Amino acid sequence: MISVIIPAYNLEKQISNTLKSLINQTNNNFEIIVIDDGSIDNTKEVALKTLQVSNVNNFLVITQNNGGVSKARNVGLLKSKGEYIFFLDGDDYVSKDFIDTLYHYIDQSSTRMDVLCWRYNRINNTGKNTLNYFNSHIKEPFIISGIKAIEKIALEKSLNVWTGSAIYRKEILEKNEIKYTEGCKSGEDQEFSIKALAKSDNVLFINKTLSYYTSRIDSISNSYDINKFDAVSAMYRISEYLKKHGKGYNRVSYIFGNDKLIESYLVNYSSCLQNMENKNILKLNSEIERKYPGLNKKVSSMMKNNNVRDRQLLIKIMLFRIHPKLFNFILNSNFRKKTKTFKNKSSY
Repeated sequence: MISVIIPAYNLEKQISNTLKSLINQTNNNFEIIVIDDGSIDNTKEVALKTLQVSNVNNFLVITQNNGGVSKARNVGLLKSKGEYIFFLDGDDYVSKDFIDTLYHYIDQSSTRMDVLCWRYNRINNTGKNTLNYFNSHIKEPFIISGIKAIEKIALEKSLNVWTGSAIYRKEILEKNEIKYTEGCKSGEDQEFSIKALAKSDNVLFINKTLSYYTSRIDSISNSYDINKFDAVSAMYRISEYLKKHGKGYNRVSYIFGNDKLIESYLVNYSSCLQNMENKNILKLNSEIERKYPGLNKKVSSMMKNNNVRDRQLLIKIMLFRIHPKLFNFILNSNFRKKTKTFKNKSSY
């Protein structure tokens, strides 16, 4: 059975659509666990009503004091009964054949899959498709090791595992005590995925769009929120985690502890600056220093060392060192034109 874990906070207008995408599946061999994380609207009531009038027998709606998306997902993981775990945000949704497709590959595989991941689309608030990942360079399903999957993510940049585009075998998560870092408000999803992949022998990529990521105007990505820099700490934790796995993980460990860490800092710096009313660099630097003492100096030193392997990142660093506002202007202009930069979203 597959356990679908849905954290939700103040999503009374969105969660019904998310749940209906599951309710309308032709295969009902799954359970739904909704964690209402202290919502102050009618999220819980809408979720209960939607599920109670459906043909889904296995569902649970849990209410807790607001503790953040990571804590909510961990609660759902603890309560889950399925062999595979799927985390779906309360404003995203899945394809009509989502469950059937997953069981097709699970049942047809000669070896037990630890992780199954797939293509996904990004959808804007009006339901318009704004980006389809992997459509251009991945054509066939394939099975690889966890370390190879991480290399494709970090080195080749030919794979992207989003929270809602993978299921994980629960045994792997429990055996290795893998869970979300509570209190982390950005980057927690990538940290979880990389840690799970590091412990996986068989990872299956399905060349089919099975889920849809909804880009919300009021998400953490589209607002001024200093907590975005939690993602930098997440990159560091990933690097340290991978170091423990030996020489075979040296390259990817370095990338997360250096290139990915710097890029996370730059992207989130630009995002905060872009969403500041007066774009006050001194104020932004001061707030980063207050929340993350020493981070500005540490990343500045890393950028000066020029040990970055990614040419595009080198250009970003050069622009940032010339002036952060110049970097911000070019980065956001490029994003608007090409729509290539994927920003972490939180439902909270």
